[in-house]
Amino acid sequence: MMRLVSSLCFLLALTDQALPQQTPDFSGTYTLGSLARSDSAGGANFREQTPGPKTTLNISQNANSIEARFTFASGKTATLKYHLDDSESKNVDPDGSPTNDRVKLKGKSLVIRSTIKIVSGDLKGSEVHRAESWELSKDLRTLTIHEQFEIPGAHMVGDTMTSTYDLLEAP
Repeated sequence: MMRLVSSLCFLLALTDQALPQQTPDFSGTYTLGSLARSDSAGGANFREQTPGPKTTLNISQNANSIEARFTFASGKTATLKYHLDDSESKNVDPDGSPTNDRVKLKGKSLVIRSTIKIVSGDLKGSEVHRAESWELSKDLRTLTIHEQFEIPGAHMVGDTMTSTYDLLEAP
């Protein structure tokens, strides 16, 4: 009897490890709830791109890609599309700067690493690295995006920003 129980426990442990980790689905329409930022190096360039009140974020996700469409209070929109297989995606930031992006799903987080060639503002001509981490709350009603900017060669980390979006509508 003891051997049977041990065998069943071992089998359950193997089954649990063999199951693929469930990919989080970020799909939905969100509105900016709060924004926290720190200005250590980026200056006015990043303040121009900061989401403000009434910013909405519409996310569509399938097995291979994710699309994020930001709509700002001014009515201006920016659509970013990412491949979920860690292959390079090319996008344009809201200020017109081209980006090269790579996305990985890490547990329940989406991690985006971007290289941005700044086209205007204080950092025009600079290459900036951005690391983002997207996380959904347990109830799937809040999306938190942590961003950190680094300017290679400047030996400093740039702005950091944490945006919290509240779910308006599920897909």
